[in-house]
Amino acid sequence: MNAWFDKLYETFIESGLYDLLFEGVYTTLLITLGALLIGVVIGSLIAVVKYFGEDVPALKPICWLCDLYVTVIRGIPVVVLLLIFFFIVLKSSSGIVVGIVTFGINSGAYMAELIRSGLNAVDAGQMEAGQDPGHGQDHLPPGRPLHSPRHLQRNDRPFEGNLGSRLRGCC
Repeated sequence: MNAWFDKLYETFIESGLYDLLFEGVYTTLLITLGALLIGVVIGSLIAVVKYFGEDVPALKPICWLCDLYVTVIRGIPVVVLLLIFFFIVLKSSSGIVVGIVTFGINSGAYMAELIRSGLNAVDAGQMEAGQDPGHGQDHLPPGRPLHSPRHLQRNDRPFEGNLGSRLRGCC
């Protein structure tokens, strides 16, 4: 058993391979956090457009484009997206930038549905309470109040699941 630890020390520590391991962990965390940031921004925008666009006829074409984005991006495997972005779309960028952008766009499609489902999951009684005068939501369309704290509270577990999925996908 001692010979095994000696060989491990020689191979991993003395040769400096541990630096590669730490560099890989750093790169993975960088890609994951960058992709989640992009995904939350894209997902929030799409979710809000789809949420308010259900009742506004002028937003129907934009809602259709958002639906198309979510359907297409969620339907394409992320490895295929990585190949498309690396060899065609972002040809002159580094691999880390391509990874952040690609995983961010993919994460945005999933985040859009997570956030939209959280917005739609607010109970009718809470919506009525949100329409109570004095809650500062006079600028929103009638019947469609935005309950950010409530929908975020309902989405904490799916967000954690998406973080785990992004972390596994970047490894």
